[in-house]
Amino acid sequence: MYDFIDTNESQSSATLPSEAMSIYGEYIEDQVPGYQTLYVSGRESLAADLMTFETGASDGETIQRRRFPARTITVGFQILARSNSEFRTAFNLLNSALYVTEAPISFADEPDKFFIGTPIMNAEPEPGSNSVTAEFEVYCADPFKYSIELHVEEPVMITGTDDAGNEVTQPVFVINYQGTYRSYPELSAIFASTEDTDGKRVRLGECGYVAFVDQNENIIQLGNPEEADVNETQYPMSQPLINQTFKSVANWSANSGKTAGSNYVMAGSMKVQAIKDSSANKTFNCALPAGYGSGSAWHGPCISLTPKDAAGTSGAVNFRFSYQQIMALSATTATAKKQRGCFQALLINADNNSILAGVLIDKSGAGTTATMRTIVNGTVKSTDSIDLSWYNTRFGYTHIWTTTTKTYKWVTKKVKKKKKKVKQWYTKTVKHRTDPVRTTSITKNGAVVTFSIGGTVKKFTVPEIAEAKAHQIVFYFGNYGTYAGLSSNALAQCLFTRDDCERFYDIPNVFAPGQEVVADCDDAEIYLDGERNPMLGALGNDWEDFCLMPGTNQIGIAYSDWVDDAYSPTFKIKYREVFL
Repeated sequence: MYDFIDTNESQSSATLPSEAMSIYGEYIEDQVPGYQTLYVSGRESLAADLMTFETGASDGETIQRRRFPARTITVGFQILARSNSEFRTAFNLLNSALYVTEAPISFADEPDKFFIGTPIMNAEPEPGSNSVTAEFEVYCADPFKYSIELHVEEPVMITGTDDAGNEVTQPVFVINYQGTYRSYPELSAIFASTEDTDGKRVRLGECGYVAFVDQNENIIQLGNPEEADVNETQYPMSQPLINQTFKSVANWSANSGKTAGSNYVMAGSMKVQAIKDSSANKTFNCALPAGYGSGSAWHGPCISLTPKDAAGTSGAVNFRFSYQQIMALSATTATAKKQRGCFQALLINADNNSILAGVLIDKSGAGTTATMRTIVNGTVKSTDSIDLSWYNTRFGYTHIWTTTTKTYKWVTKKVKKKKKKVKQWYTKTVKHRTDPVRTTSITKNGAVVTFSIGGTVKKFTVPEIAEAKAHQIVFYFGNYGTYAGLSSNALAQCLFTRDDCERFYDIPNVFAPGQEVVADCDDAEIYLDGERNPMLGALGNDWEDFCLMPGTNQIGIAYSDWVDDAYSPTFKIKYREVFL
């Protein structure tokens, strides 16, 4: 059935069984010497549970509801070894490979799709044998399989007539959905942002609301459709004071400002550099240390800036502050364990020069784990351990796992002057990308401070700071003693927006230029610049019914009618195909 292989060697894709299983893009055959998949069951059929009821004396029953239960995939395998030690090593490697939870799992004969499953080993090797034929199960709490390709759609312009019979041209998403089961998409809008000739931020991209409406009139609405034109409102508006990508740090003061303690010494200097995330093929303009100076404990450079408006008024009582950073240890584990480093993002209180709010990340020991702390009013409010390895999902680099399959098709060719069907081999490569969040935000509304750090949200209420004003931003980059610094410790972007109203929904301009709002229909969550913000959703949103169905789907869009067409939002829809 299978080609002979040396049981001490991993198998190439050409010798893989058709149903070989991969976890995070790596085939078990390539990880465990002597392992081979024999068969797989439970992938094809997906039985539904039906809830029915009888009506009086009527014949038959009426279907009330249909649901798909969890799926269990059974994998039969064998391990062949030439000695007891080789057998034990192979089984240990197999247990290690299967020790994952809710992992993407694909099969060689269908590399463009994946399940989300948790392997459960139930094999009992026969005593005294160096070979085993057994099974393990993959429990899929989510019974569906998904396309590895993440589809990204943009609207097209379609001409039609309105209710009055007038011809109108409007943007509409036209999606030919190829899945066999409904898919809940991710809807996003990015609000336009430009600069005038004086280098000041133009706010023509501000918007009050956006909405998505499908062909069945299901709607997802974000923001406030009653919001007035920004040029007519008499109320104070939210105003970005800083919106900077780090092509330069000339406008920032070097080694000036307050750090989180006297043991963080300011030394060294900063530089700007383009950092490429090669896996994602994306380049970031970053500010990062050119040198850390020297010291027996924490030492390194910092930059500080006072956010001001055009009139010279600095800081804000209520604000939204966000930044993007890249913070990661070496991709080589042995090197990573030896590296030490820290990062601080601090907002300084104008009244007493204390830390109004801030985030501290320190790695001063061995391993790949760092300590993350949040500070409000000079007091540590939370302490967490976080991963800083190269592919960490908070601030690290994009992880792309690649599945390469070699298979064949029958083609008709002339062989020795006769037409004959022969095998023609070809190779197909499929990629799946896991993007880190990288964005941290700190929001203050009166006495409430909310942190969103790489996807983790924390909220604290401190009555003493209700009227406190942030007047300075400080970023600190540190190294510990004579240890090697982090492979990446860089700042990519900084945004500081002043909110002049006590509560977010009272601010006349819900969406500021350059911001992005995302509605994830799968879990009915809304994010503004990466931060969860459920207050932006309308009570009547059709989360359960807003989905893509097999065939052609049309989704219209709407936004505040006072937004100039030249500065209209950019809309996108992302989705994966779902299959039974």
